[in-house]
Amino acid sequence: MNELYQAGKIKAIGMANFQLDRIMGLTINSGFAPAIDQIDPPFP
Repeated sequence: MNELYQAGKIKAIGMANFQLDRIMGLTINSGFAPAIDQIDPPFP
């Protein structure tokens, strides 16, 4: 995905249901931050 992003073939990379520690690991190890993290809202 990173190669596609750098080549301009995709505009953003998103994630779903990732916790903060996984997002930070991805950001540190890959060199880019995801544009969005879609999560389910907590149930009351």
